[in-house]
Amino acid sequence: MDIVISGGGKVGETIARELTAEDNNVVMIEQKATRLENIINKIDITGIAGDGSDYENLVEAGVENCDIFIAVTAGDEVNIISSMIAKKLGAKHTIARVRKPK
Repeated sequence: MDIVISGGGKVGETIARELTAEDNNVVMIEQKATRLENIINKIDITGIAGDGSDYENLVEAGVENCDIFIAVTAGDEVNIISSMIAKKLGAKHTIARVRKPK
């Protein structure tokens, strides 16, 4: 499966590790280039340094053809917005982590 993950924190890295262990193709979008580079060096994924809610970054990551889009950044609003954009672009399934429901 083709999977795009927005957010390279502990949760994003763990998800990427588990999904690549199951032979999935994973692309990660992470704002901090050094963090992304460290993850790429540890796990067999590709990555884009940038904002996960940016339309151009989502297109570059191949969201329009992905099976699952997972947004696990620290910002609930960013996760929701990026998931909505990914769905509009054609992602089959989207998952947005929301830590502070109101």
